[in-house]
Amino acid sequence: MGLRLATYLTEHLLFGARGDAGGFGAKGDGVESNLTWQAITFLGYEFNTVFGIEAGYRWLSIDMENTEVPFNNEIDLDFEGPFVGLSFRF
Repeated sequence: MGLRLATYLTEHLLFGARGDAGGFGAKGDGVESNLTWQAITFLGYEFNTVFGIEAGYRWLSIDMENTEVPFNNEIDLDFEGPFVGLSFRF
C-alpha cells in the first residue's frame, strides 16, 4: 500500500513525497517478508509536459527471513541517501 503527494510551488517547480509499505508476513519459496517500507521526498523541475528532473532523499528498509535455513536466516537492511533523476512522461 502506498501514498503519493505532490504540489506545485511555481509553474514548473514541484515538491513531493511518497511512501509505501508491504510484506506483513507474506510467504513464498521459503522466504517470509516481515516488513518492507520506503519513504521519498523530492524537489522537481518540469521543463515541459514530457521531461523533468528530480532531486531528493530516500529511505528504504527491508526485513525478511529465510525459513529454510536454521541459522543466520534474517535479513534486516536499511538504506538511505540522496538521489537525482530524470523523468520522462508519455
